[in-house]
Amino acid sequence: MSKAHNFSRQAWMCAFSTLLLNSSMGSLYAWSVFVSPLERELMVGRTGISFVFSVAVVAFTGGVAVAPYCYQLMRGPLLLVTFSLCSVIGLILASFISSLNPSSWWFLVVGYGALFGFGAGGTYSVSLQLINIALEKKKGLANGLGIGSFAAGSVIFSLVFSWALTYITVQEIFFIFGFVLLGVGITVGSLVWVSGFELPKASADQKAMPQGTPTIFPLLWLGFCCGAFAGLMAIGHAANFIEAYGGTALMITLGVVSVSIGNAIGRLTAGILSDVWSPAYVAVLAHLISLAGFILLLMVPGPWAAVISLGMQGLAYGFIAGAYPSAIAIYIGVSSYGRYFGRLILAWGVAGLTAPWVTGWFYDNFDSYREALFAGTAFSVVGILIAFKLFYSIRASTTEGPST
Repeated sequence: MSKAHNFSRQAWMCAFSTLLLNSSMGSLYAWSVFVSPLERELMVGRTGISFVFSVAVVAFTGGVAVAPYCYQLMRGPLLLVTFSLCSVIGLILASFISSLNPSSWWFLVVGYGALFGFGAGGTYSVSLQLINIALEKKKGLANGLGIGSFAAGSVIFSLVFSWALTYITVQEIFFIFGFVLLGVGITVGSLVWVSGFELPKASADQKAMPQGTPTIFPLLWLGFCCGAFAGLMAIGHAANFIEAYGGTALMITLGVVSVSIGNAIGRLTAGILSDVWSPAYVAVLAHLISLAGFILLLMVPGPWAAVISLGMQGLAYGFIAGAYPSAIAIYIGVSSYGRYFGRLILAWGVAGLTAPWVTGWFYDNFDSYREALFAGTAFSVVGILIAFKLFYSIRASTTEGPST
């Protein structure tokens, strides 16, 4: 067996094992299937149950941001297992909720929200860093696969958990899946260990940073924030958008599903395109798709237009999620990826916490989503301008990159 072939096999072993763990952690975003059963079980209102997922979003963001600073503390495979164990403990703690103990709601907040969320964010960051190292010559593909697998996992486990709820309780699902996640974490950690790929150290991370990074990264952050904000304004109220425009239950289902499918397809496609074009061009395309979706619904208000518009927003959101992280790997450097991705994800955290609330404020004050659509249009236009500025900044600060 040739050395090159052996290296290729080890690279794909590392890549696909981390994809397995990433998709499993995507189950964190299958939370919506548990909302109604938990409300009945704990006799807690929708606000209290929703708070659990808000904590999970913040904890996930924190896990992504903290993970790169752990690279010097332990090796990559052990770090994957450690973060996985954090999520496992969280799920098992959440399984102890009981209708006989109203205060057990805190088991959900701490277990599912804080621990599962933080562990999922940590494994997400480490997995993306490792897959970028393993597939260094295909950085866009690496990001498309890594980020897309997480989104695909949320779709798959939403279906799996919905089916499981017809036979067992929420507590049993948390308990069983906790041990499943433990097995996946240990297996993936072992495979990554065998593959021989490791995380970069801080010294190498500093040396790899190109001169243009101080100019490029603020644009990446702002463009990502605008794209995420515009997308989440629509995605965060997907069912309500279609209902407000007179959609039926079937239309609402189609709209919500189209968002998830578009998101997963967009992430993978954006990653692949980023190996062919400049990621900045892919970002421009993402913002244009989002803009077209908002304009469609403004010009042709109606339930089917809302369904199509939401599908476009899901696709645009996926493109955003794939293009901007790919730009970090391609133009800032693979060894710097984890640290800068941890900072980039803060933009998503800002958008995730504010965009759904802002959209709700528009609806409450104007009794319509029309004003929210205008706001989304504005964010898309600003995103386009930032992406164009990003392209020219990249061209000025780098001497080589993907063909445009």
